[in-house]
Amino acid sequence: MKIYRDFGAIDIIHTLRNNHNVCDGKKIEDMNGERENWVCFLPWRTKYDDAQSAGLNFEGRNHVVYEMPVECISQNPEETREEILRNVADFEHNYSDIGKWNVLGFSLGTLPATIIANIREVNKLILVCPGARLGESMWSSFAARGIRRRAQKLGITDWMGYDDVLGDINPIGNTKHLPKNISVHLGDYDWHIRPRFGEELVRGMEDSGKDVRVVRHKGKGHLMTIREFGSEFDRNISN
Repeated sequence: MKIYRDFGAIDIIHTLRNNHNVCDGKKIEDMNGERENWVCFLPWRTKYDDAQSAGLNFEGRNHVVYEMPVECISQNPEETREEILRNVADFEHNYSDIGKWNVLGFSLGTLPATIIANIREVNKLILVCPGARLGESMWSSFAARGIRRRAQKLGITDWMGYDDVLGDINPIGNTKHLPKNISVHLGDYDWHIRPRFGEELVRGMEDSGKDVRVVRHKGKGHLMTIREFGSEFDRNISN
């Protein structure tokens, strides 16, 4: 599948056309015997079926996949924190007695992904379109402009106020105990999570002594970076 350079244009078009898309927040599970274990957190508002259409395919591997519904990002950062930690708690409660895991997070899903990879001993962590801090990313994100305006009406005037409430759930606060095997995929025209925020996260990981493999998707925005990752999904999660 040819993935064209879009320079972020599709991020804008998709947001304008699909701003009311919702998913149910489902958890999809296939655990069957002694196979490689994966936990995956999808992008915000992305249905599992749509993720599969974009290349997500854990066939032959044990996996638990979490959808991240619209309520996972709220104008109230306390509610956002609660929703993110609810996913982490579900994973910890239901799968803590299973062996080592591999962790994959896309976009918003990189928050629970980095938390789990930092508190558990995992084999591998892959982050696609991450940022260092959610509030900081939201304040320059085209997709989150409505939530940003509503947060301002609650008296949260800048990203620092939002991130102060999120506290230690941001990826930049979960770098110390990450595994040795880390891959980060960044689109250099990402309009939803600007690439400079992902680069800051990479530096934070490196400052914590991690050797990070960074894949920069040239000419790609947020959605096309995820699509390009999915176009070679098996190779990307096998490295």
